[in-house]
Amino acid sequence: PGAENDVALLSEVPSVQLLCAHIRAGHPRFRLDTTDAAVVAELCRRLDGLPGALEFAGRWTLVRSLAHLLAVVEHDPFGLTAPPMSQATTRDLMVRLRRTLGGLSPVCASFLATMATSHRSWSITEAASAVATTAAEAEAFVFTLVTYGLVRAETSGTDEPRFSVLNHVRHLYAEARRDRPRWGATVVCRTGPEARSRTVAVGDG
Repeated sequence: PGAENDVALLSEVPSVQLLCAHIRAGHPRFRLDTTDAAVVAELCRRLDGLPGALEFAGRWTLVRSLAHLLAVVEHDPFGLTAPPMSQATTRDLMVRLRRTLGGLSPVCASFLATMATSHRSWSITEAASAVATTAAEAEAFVFTLVTYGLVRAETSGTDEPRFSVLNHVRHLYAEARRDRPRWGATVVCRTGPEARSRTVAVGDG
């Protein structure tokens, strides 16, 4: 937070470097400056720093402005489709995420579903309180989720580490919650974004 106000500091962030490299592939004269630093920083944050998503964004700058791309991503992080002539597709990322979510234990999936309702970072202590479990169990859940790349550690000046659920993952859970009227509360409450045919807890959010 605040790095977007310091172009030199922002330029050292790996995800920003990657996005800028993809932008320069189509715009060789592009240089990060104060006019677009905030948009670039927010794009990287909304796309969770995922290399494939950043590549799509960078390549689309051939015909779209950074502000336009950010508007698309703010509405739906999966909204940036693969550019023409790309081997990868946007759906590839969604499929991989759903497959990873499907590999979680029901209790870990339920923990993730609860934490996915928050757009803010949280500590182990706060997470344990939110799901009414012990700090030791919350630590085990978070360790698993960070390892799988579904939750990331946030840079923080506090003594206790803080974490947040990836924006893409939060979007999938929010989508699953919105689908409840169509699928029926009983079924959807027990079905996460990983696969509607799989019985796992997602939490009520």
